[in-house]
Amino acid sequence: MKITLGPYEKKTINSSGGIFTVLSISGLIELSAKGLEDIPLENSDQITVGNVRQIALQNITGEDAAIDYVMGSASVDKKSQKSEISGRVSISDMPAVQVEATVGAANDAGDVINVILQPNETKQILPVNNTRHSASVVRGEADLYNIKLGYNSALNAQNGLPFAPQATASIKTKAALWAHNHSAVAQTVIAVETNINTGV
Repeated sequence: MKITLGPYEKKTINSSGGIFTVLSISGLIELSAKGLEDIPLENSDQITVGNVRQIALQNITGEDAAIDYVMGSASVDKKSQKSEISGRVSISDMPAVQVEATVGAANDAGDVINVILQPNETKQILPVNNTRHSASVVRGEADLYNIKLGYNSALNAQNGLPFAPQATASIKTKAALWAHNHSAVAQTVIAVETNINTGV
């Protein structure tokens, strides 16, 4: 469905829940629903909104904005997909991403890192690691709100990609990974480096 929103216009849409997929977007639009914080939308975002009766889309700028989206029980397979905000997340297009194209021999996973983020706190979850091929990041099951993820700096995390409670991110990078808690309660992030290149 394609809709156009006037400056700062907010439109409520009836929903039976499921996955909200952005097919195309122009302008700055946020999605909100009961139990979700406002989520800035980008092309190819796929967001599990859960069992809600309504969602809201709001243009957060002073100019017209348009969005073409689909909502259903299954995700939409898109080559340009950037993320699945709930469930399993593939993060490949955050600021300063360093995705490795070649991989050497790999060994077992590294130590599990458990990071607690206080309200409005930004922390480095994983440092730069030139031998790391990939990492898994998991949100705590008791967490209530989205946090944001970014590469290389606290600022990138504060402006980064929303990462939902009880979601898992699979990330291919050697860069440092940061998280920002923009909620009013403490939140948990668990990370582990996997497939560490041994150079053998």
